Amino acid sequence: MRLKRILLNTAWLFLLVLGLCSCVTQQIYHGIPNLAQVEPGVWRGGQPDSEGWRYLKSLGIKRDIKLNTIHEASDAVAISSGMEVIYLPINLEQMTIAKPDPSQLNTAIAAIKPDGNLCPL
Repeated sequence: MRLKRILLNTAWLFLLVLGLCSCVTQQIYHGIPNLAQVEPGVWRGGQPDSEGWRYLKSLGIKRDIKLNTIHEASDAVAISSGMEVIYLPINLEQMTIAKPDPSQLNTAIAAIKPDGNLCPL
């Protein structure tokens, strides 16, 4: 009887964990994970695939700030279509627990808004 209860509890725990994992999904729109508009003219998202780069181009986006390294994925479609890719790679520590380098932030702000003024969110 005790073994049956242990197996039942283990199965229940497995189903619970499996259910929680399926709740954390990554939305992909037009070949871009987690794509969303931050403010007019400013978008954020994951690394686009070929379809994603074409979609961004169709939106009139001309510049991409890439936070992952150059070697993590290809930007050839963006570059060949005339988009500017600005490389500001951040490391795992900066992504999770540390602050980004202030000079990188200033470069990113200047690339997003050439006048240096960000619109309020």
